[in-house]
Amino acid sequence: LLVFGCLSAAGFAAAPLLLPEPPNIYRTSIYDITLPKGWTCEIEVTESVCRPAGPPPYRATMITSMKYRDRQMDTLDAYQARLEKPFNNASRDGKPMVSTVEHVGRTTIDGRAWVDATHLDSEVRGYRTRYLGTVTVQVAILMTFSSYRDDFQTYQPIFERTVRSLNIYQRYNGAAESEPG
Repeated sequence: LLVFGCLSAAGFAAAPLLLPEPPNIYRTSIYDITLPKGWTCEIEVTESVCRPAGPPPYRATMITSMKYRDRQMDTLDAYQARLEKPFNNASRDGKPMVSTVEHVGRTTIDGRAWVDATHLDSEVRGYRTRYLGTVTVQVAILMTFSSYRDDFQTYQPIFERTVRSLNIYQRYNGAAESEPG
């Protein structure tokens, strides 16, 4: 009995070292994503806003927005046309802010076609934002990732892993291939 107790104690002590930490999965009724360790998401109106652990101000934020698709408005061509133009917004202090379009194109991530764009000063002054938009047969998806401009390259691998983990509860996303745009 003493031997069994010692082996059990050793097993429990070694388990955290041998077993991987469970993934940090955020689930909605339409999709799930695997977040980086320590990140959490909250619903803000119609969007899921995800942030790293710690108090504000956050140096990075990811926002995922999904809606049922309007086939007239929600196309890859429409998304790309919109992202090719600078955004005119007001900064938090109310002053006008015009974004700088740094990149717009198409990319394929895990077999899914996306419009991929990067703007500087489109959401928050001094922050760079990457926009990824796609459509499926039923839903339109927009993922944005904003970080302080000097931290952008540091956070890109984190965002890329999170996007690749996206699991949409839909069998096939033939919308991008079966329709123009």
